[in-house]
Amino acid sequence: MLLIDTHSKIQHDLENFFCDMISPLNIKYLQCSDSWLNFKTVFATNIEELDTVTSVYNIPSLMRVLLEKSNIINEQSINELFTGNSTEICFILDWSTQKKILVFSLDGAKHFADMQFSKEIILAREYLIELFSGVTNE
Repeated sequence: MLLIDTHSKIQHDLENFFCDMISPLNIKYLQCSDSWLNFKTVFATNIEELDTVTSVYNIPSLMRVLLEKSNIINEQSINELFTGNSTEICFILDWSTQKKILVFSLDGAKHFADMQFSKEIILAREYLIELFSGVTNE
């Protein structure tokens, strides 16, 4: 389990980084915990969500990304499938080796600067990887 000091530091760093783009900040960092693509929450701004295990099928934003990248169904069908379920964004930090993702919840966000957020999160990829590099699901 993540130490409270480490959790607090990561949360503080994230709040400083994203303060102008999304508020309130609601982020989960998940790592794949088995070959069945179950993901364990190893960091969450809501500390009650720590150590929960979630199936890939119960992370809609991740399923959307996987379907889009695999070209299994067309984009219009994906949009229809996920209609009304746009309250979270999935950002894949690593998929080739350890399967690590960030899920940003937009539910209840007071402000969300869409284009600014999209641009900044792409530019911040290395920063986010480094920030979560010492966080493991063990």
